[in-house]
Amino acid sequence: MAISVLNNIRTLIRPSVGPVKLCVFDNGSKYLDHLEHISPGTILIKSKINHGLWSAIHWMLWNTQIAEPNKPEYIYIIESDLIHSEFEAIKDCAEFLKSQPTASSVRTQEFSVMHRWRYDKRLSWLPFHNRRSHVSMENLVTRQKAWFRNVDAKGDVYLSNLHPKLPGLHRVDTLKRVFNKLDKRKAFSEWDFFSEMISNHPNIGVLDGGIFHSINNLEEFGDGLTGSFSTEADLEAAGYLNTRQASILKYGYDQVNVSNL
Repeated sequence: MAISVLNNIRTLIRPSVGPVKLCVFDNGSKYLDHLEHISPGTILIKSKINHGLWSAIHWMLWNTQIAEPNKPEYIYIIESDLIHSEFEAIKDCAEFLKSQPTASSVRTQEFSVMHRWRYDKRLSWLPFHNRRSHVSMENLVTRQKAWFRNVDAKGDVYLSNLHPKLPGLHRVDTLKRVFNKLDKRKAFSEWDFFSEMISNHPNIGVLDGGIFHSINNLEEFGDGLTGSFSTEADLEAAGYLNTRQASILKYGYDQVNVSNL
C-alpha cells in the first residue's frame, strides 16, 4: 500500500503544482521496500521506533525548518493509505484559508457538495453510494447538521461547519496550538482533536470534488491494515499503533535520522 501511495505522489509532483517540499516520515517500518519509491528531492525522516501518527505530526510541526527555513503558513498532511488525483488544487485551498479567518483547515477528500447524499454515511444503503469516502454529515462536536456556503470566487472551496480532519491543508500555527494542548494529555481521542481545532476556528473549508480517496477499503485493497479499524492484535503484530485513541510521545535525537534524497 505504501508503495502505491509513494508512486502516486511521484507522478503528481510536477511544475504546475508550484514549489513544494515533500517530507516522508517513516515511523519505524518493519519492511523497507517502499523507501526506494520515494521521489528524488524528498526529505526522509526515519525513526528507529514507531510512536504513531500523532507523534510523527507533532515532531514535524516543531521541525518544519528542515523543509522550510522561513516559517511556513500551511502544511498538507497525507496519510499512508491515500491516493491523490492531483495537487494543483492545494493552491486554491491556501488562497481560501488566507481569505477565510474562521476556517482552520481544508478537507480535500473526494466529495461533492451538490451530490453530498452519495457520501453521507447514513445513506449507505442507497445506490451509487461512495462507500470508500463516505463521511458524517454533521459536526461530531457541535452535533450541527452540515452546511456549505460558496464564499470562494472560483467556487471550488466551500465554507462549512463540519469538523476538521487530519488529512488536508492546515494552518501551521493553529495545528501547533492544538497539538501543544493534546501533548499535555495522558491520552486523547480524535474527538478531542476536533474539539480543540473548533475552539480555535469554528469552520473549515471543503474542496468540492476533492483530490484523494483511501485505498484501505474492501473495494480496492481487501483486508488491509488500518490504525483506525484493525484489531489491536493485528496492529501489534505489524508494528502499527491505533490512531483513534492516542498519546503524543517524544522522539529522542538518537531515534530520528533526517536525510535529503
